[in-house]
Amino acid sequence: MEKTKESAIEPKRSARPSSSASKVLQLLDLFTLETPVWTAEALVRKLGMGQATIYRYIGDLQDAGFLAAAAGGGYVLGPRFIVFDREIRLADPLLQVAPQIMRDVGQRVGGTQLLCSFYGTTVVTIHQEGQQPSHGVSLERGRQWPLFRGSPSRILLAHMPVSSLRALFIEHADEIRAAGLGDSWPSFHDHLKALRRAGYSIAKDEINVGSAGASSPIFREPGVITGCLCLFVPSKDLRPEELDTLAETAVEAGKRITERLQQFGARNQAFPSARL
Repeated sequence: MEKTKESAIEPKRSARPSSSASKVLQLLDLFTLETPVWTAEALVRKLGMGQATIYRYIGDLQDAGFLAAAAGGGYVLGPRFIVFDREIRLADPLLQVAPQIMRDVGQRVGGTQLLCSFYGTTVVTIHQEGQQPSHGVSLERGRQWPLFRGSPSRILLAHMPVSSLRALFIEHADEIRAAGLGDSWPSFHDHLKALRRAGYSIAKDEINVGSAGASSPIFREPGVITGCLCLFVPSKDLRPEELDTLAETAVEAGKRITERLQQFGARNQAFPSARL
């Protein structure tokens, strides 16, 4: 089976206000797997900013380690991001309590276990256990996809505040309809309420062709979702009762992670709070 290109599931990047900080972030957003190297001239053309401004931004980002010079006069993302990634891995309470539970689950059900969080309208893998799928796209730490696609996205949506969901529907109604989540605000809301009552979400061949996923919520405190656990297994020849069992396993493991997380003291300052 031909592998799905990573760009096919990249979330849509939202427009930002034109402050200096947002322009720097807009510049950094251009560095992707498809376009990892940019010259100053190409950035000027792409962003429509003055050459002096671009060179000033590049200089500041280089000095801080966020950009590094590459061969041929271009620039790539710099090592400062690696430092930040290490700090997140060591400081995030969720990454202190979830991996062992994920490994325990993997020994029982096999497949791939993902720990996911979100920002804006993007879901991102923050930890992976188990086997990397032999087909489709990679699912390792840093993999991202839109908030309206796949079982992790749906269970995260199901536990967001109603005011946030209403704002999402106003801004992303076409994407929500295309994802089969509802043709109107009442139907979208009802769909998510049903998932919330069920306590899990299941999907086949959405994030990864050839895989089925069952996702359950993780709460940093009662009623406040911080992420989700998703169990992926091959979807070929998967019987409905096996998918039901996978969902039950995901719910049980999600509750164990939540309990450990709240015992850990999830209200401490190191705990990240996802936001739209």
